[in-house]
Amino acid sequence: MTRTTKNRILYYLTFAIALLIVSGVLIGLVQQFPGSAGGIIAAFVILGFVPGRVQRRLWDDFYEGQHLQSKGKHAEALRYFEKFLKAIRKNPGLKRWVWLGKWIYTSNAEVMILNNMAVSYLWLHSYSKAEESLQAARELDPESPLPYYNLSVLHFARGDQANATEYMEKARKLGYRRSSIKQLEEMASNPPASAGKEGD
Repeated sequence: MTRTTKNRILYYLTFAIALLIVSGVLIGLVQQFPGSAGGIIAAFVILGFVPGRVQRRLWDDFYEGQHLQSKGKHAEALRYFEKFLKAIRKNPGLKRWVWLGKWIYTSNAEVMILNNMAVSYLWLHSYSKAEESLQAARELDPESPLPYYNLSVLHFARGDQANATEYMEKARKLGYRRSSIKQLEEMASNPPASAGKEGD
């Protein structure tokens, strides 16, 4: 079983256990204070959004970079990713907040940023910078499949089928299942469109 599969199971299991605990507390409170059921339920719904809001607030530059990526504004996205990368290197405590988000592929915030930067570099056809970011991400977390997957996309974009296949196979062995070389071939007119971002 790959680390990615274990992380996926742990992530959803943690979510399910938390949901059961919260549901039990909620039912207990509603039974004890039946006249306040609506307010209690509303309070619990609001509290459910707090962890994600806290992370988004502290990681604002990262999420703004992802937002700009989704709009195709890759040069602007890179500025936000670079700013956040500097921030977490200066203040490593920011990395701990990764646990309030989705950490299935990696729990290393720096790897997440470098991978997302590489996606934007791929879209901008800055292949050497994309490769530099992906190799750095791979060194920091050799078990994260996304840098390998995006290295596959990069080599495919360069016309290097052999290395593209090798990196794709490595990504698959590490638990990435969302694409294949066959799918990359179908996207040959614009290979970076298949690039994987952290949080997918």
